[in-house]
Amino acid sequence: MSAAPSWIRVARVGRPHGLSGELTVELLGGSPDRLVPGLRLQAPLGELVLEAARGEGAQLICRFRGIEDRPAAAPLAGAYLEVQASQLRALAP
Repeated sequence: MSAAPSWIRVARVGRPHGLSGELTVELLGGSPDRLVPGLRLQAPLGELVLEAARGEGAQLICRFRGIEDRPAAAPLAGAYLEVQASQLRALAP
């Protein structure tokens, strides 16, 4: 049996939304309630800290710390976001 992964994909970044650095984000499962301010996510360009998320269902608009405009957001388009496995709640037996 292989070891459990230490990072789990939870979302995929879509396109920048507007001019202020927000991004569309599609959840890969689970509830949008898990995207709370301060959540640390791993992206190909490094760690991201969620500042805000709004919307309903699996499609959300998110703002991340340090991403202040559309040019800063653009390189994240298409990236997968991951969280540490230890941040996920346990599955039911």
